[in-house]
Amino acid sequence: MPIQLSTAAMLLFFILSRSVCGDIASAQVAKPPLDVFPIDVSWLSPLFIEVRVNGSEPMRFILDSASTYSMIRKKEAEALGLKTTAGTTLNGGGGEFRMDFAKADLQVGITKLSGVQLGVTDLSPVYAGILGADLFETHVITIDYENGKVSVFEPSTFHPNPQATQVPVNIRARIPGVEASLKFSGRTATGEFRIDTGSGAAMTLHHPFAEQNSFPPPGAPTQSSQSQSLGGTAQWIKARAASVQIGPLQFDNPVVESFATSHGSGGGTVLAGMIGNEILRRFRVTFDCPHQRMFFEPNAMRNKPFEVDMSGMGFGPSYKIFSVARDSVAEIAGLKVDDVITKLDSKPVEQYGLAGAHDQLMRDGAKCEVEVRRSEAVVRVTLQLKRLL
Repeated sequence: MPIQLSTAAMLLFFILSRSVCGDIASAQVAKPPLDVFPIDVSWLSPLFIEVRVNGSEPMRFILDSASTYSMIRKKEAEALGLKTTAGTTLNGGGGEFRMDFAKADLQVGITKLSGVQLGVTDLSPVYAGILGADLFETHVITIDYENGKVSVFEPSTFHPNPQATQVPVNIRARIPGVEASLKFSGRTATGEFRIDTGSGAAMTLHHPFAEQNSFPPPGAPTQSSQSQSLGGTAQWIKARAASVQIGPLQFDNPVVESFATSHGSGGGTVLAGMIGNEILRRFRVTFDCPHQRMFFEPNAMRNKPFEVDMSGMGFGPSYKIFSVARDSVAEIAGLKVDDVITKLDSKPVEQYGLAGAHDQLMRDGAKCEVEVRRSEAVVRVTLQLKRLL
């Protein structure tokens, strides 16, 4: 006797069949990564990876999505016997710098990049090179900030997480950029921003864009800072915006920095600026440059408040203090330039990592015990931290 199915039952069977078939198809399309390798995010910026050049021992490079060229420091290039050819003059954050080129094969994890046009120039003493667009333009790259991992996928078979937020990307000079806007003082400024894993800021504005849009607005609290960059020293002005918007993603009350002058790359007028790790680290970020798109999957840091240093002292990877702001709690406590921080709250500062040490000084209203080495003496002070911005 034939089985009779109701119209509703037949419809339910059809829906379930399509769902199961869709899941099977997705499983068939989705492919595991070609490679997974560790990334050190403990400094927030830069992000460190291990790279081999022409089969060398691993060298400490940074992963920089906003670098048109991969680069190696002159010292390492000479030790490897790299033969340089014609060079060029480029603009870095601190001004112009000279770069020559050499052909080399790079390897990160098991991922090999052959015949890379590698820039040879003077770089920071804390890393030997930069891995830039040569990786991002040929692969799909996922940076998992929370777990310190980078996954490399084949673009033709990459299948994104359907729960991820997709944002369209524009590629200029091999570098991904997105449309973003910031709101402040009742107005909105919109432009194209590079995605920059070499920056520790949330958002950085080029000087012409900041000036055109009157950011920071008159009377707003600001904080000045400086840092070493390609080509010299870059100077910044920091202020808060009401929000930053990237596609459907909104970030409230962020700290936004702008180049203080038009010197160097901060004088660019084609782009508005950069989006950096202070926003990116709140996600598992996937760069799909071959298909001009990005994907964002939130992690535990998604809604972490945006803060800046509340002590008034500036220090880098050596934990040596290079600046003390006038009338800051650090100055009032007697800390000085060239003091070397050894402990925060009785814990060796190296155990925090650079980003963690700065986080320890971003707790409004908290007391922080600071131990420094001053020549042969040990000095201990207590800072009453206070939000400066």
